[in-house]
Amino acid sequence: LVIRHYDFKQLKVRFHWSVFIWVPVLFTIVGLFGDVVTTLSGEYNYFDPALVPFVNPQEIINKLLALSPMASAYGLLNGFYEEFFFLGLMTSVKEEHQWKALAFSTLVRFSFHSYQGMLWAIVIGVVYGLFYYFMYKKVVKNLLPFFLMHALADMFGSSFIYLLIAWAY
Repeated sequence: LVIRHYDFKQLKVRFHWSVFIWVPVLFTIVGLFGDVVTTLSGEYNYFDPALVPFVNPQEIINKLLALSPMASAYGLLNGFYEEFFFLGLMTSVKEEHQWKALAFSTLVRFSFHSYQGMLWAIVIGVVYGLFYYFMYKKVVKNLLPFFLMHALADMFGSSFIYLLIAWAY
């Protein structure tokens, strides 16, 4: 990109107070959708009423502190480079090429996640990818929340309810 004189200034990566709002909001939306998919597919029922006694918001902090430094670093790095490519570079094309770039980005995102099975490749690659795209282009207009939200998903998975449950180990 440097050799091709890419203008990195066109990528909107800004530290702003709204990042502290957007990261948990985006993760919650994506995580709850992931919980619905997991429940409907029969993998696990995150909406089982028997889990209610085990819900504890403190578990979010506990699970964050339980991560190894390597898992945290990998999550941050992966969240950065995937969204830098998919949302940043792929959306910084001329207007007449936006839909082609979005289609290609969705296909590549899907293929990157195919190792997780077809259901999750479709959910992550298509549903989440299109959600991220439209939220970035129309609402958030800042890549940083997507970098961080993706990192959280890499660290904890695409489940919001999982983070809240004090599992009996």
